[in-house]
Amino acid sequence: MKKILHLLKDNKAFNALLNKQNIVVNSSNSEALLIASAFLTLKKDMLIVKSNQYEANLLYKQVSQMIDEALYFPVDESYRIESLAASGELLGQRLGTMYQLTRPGPHLLISHGHSVMRYVPTVDVFKKNCMTLKVGDHIDVYDLQRFLAQAGYMHTTRVDQPFYFSKRGGVVDIFSMQYDHPIRIDFFDDEIDYIKFFDEKTQRTIEKVDEIEIIPATDLLYLDQEVGSVVTQIKDSFEEQYQKMDDLFKDDFEEKIMIDIENLKAHATDSSQYAYYHLFKNVTSIKDYLDAPITILCQEEELSQETGK
Repeated sequence: MKKILHLLKDNKAFNALLNKQNIVVNSSNSEALLIASAFLTLKKDMLIVKSNQYEANLLYKQVSQMIDEALYFPVDESYRIESLAASGELLGQRLGTMYQLTRPGPHLLISHGHSVMRYVPTVDVFKKNCMTLKVGDHIDVYDLQRFLAQAGYMHTTRVDQPFYFSKRGGVVDIFSMQYDHPIRIDFFDDEIDYIKFFDEKTQRTIEKVDEIEIIPATDLLYLDQEVGSVVTQIKDSFEEQYQKMDDLFKDDFEEKIMIDIENLKAHATDSSQYAYYHLFKNVTSIKDYLDAPITILCQEEELSQETGK
């Protein structure tokens, strides 16, 4: 990459991009090369916004072959069957990216229109839903269960995929998506006796470790103290809509709202809860996970740089 930077130092398009001017590129490969080179030269957080998810994914694949710092933040753009089927994978990609953005940078984040507008928890709320566990730590098993449920993990009898946890006596299994395999934590009373990775198919131990970090299993994270205010807003809106509604639909509408409220109180991870997410105070956009980023808008063949605010 150093050779490429040396060759590009007199390149008009490269220097125009560095000087915040619009440029036109002839191919996606040229676009990826210019962006990666600009990032390595400027050594600052950068946010790349593509027109759609397909173009963002293509750019990410190309840039990530050139530099390790490239991150991708995708969001479903439709509710088609194939989109819903891929949503778990995209959620994992988003969570992994959010986690990496809380670590020291600089970072190169590739997004698209829908994803950069999506509400996400603030960095502080995201960090509060991460947990580091070490051998010898003291923590009540039931407190750990409550933490996992609030962080979006779903309970199951056998852990064989990310976003799930199980408890059997003093043993807790967790599949945190930044790892390739699930974690088994064995407690002696309230003390962590050992931690190990295990094969989800054979249940055999892969490796014992002294410390692990658990990251959230959902990007719909919020604080308990905010729920009351949000529920009040939902009920006020419900009353207004209820009075205008045809009697035929009132019972179903009331039942749905009551279920949604209970799900919010329980930190349910159903994607339908996102409809209420804007009512919480501690939400932001993925751009705020970056430090005064240089923002580059990519539309078709044109690259334009804007100052981050």
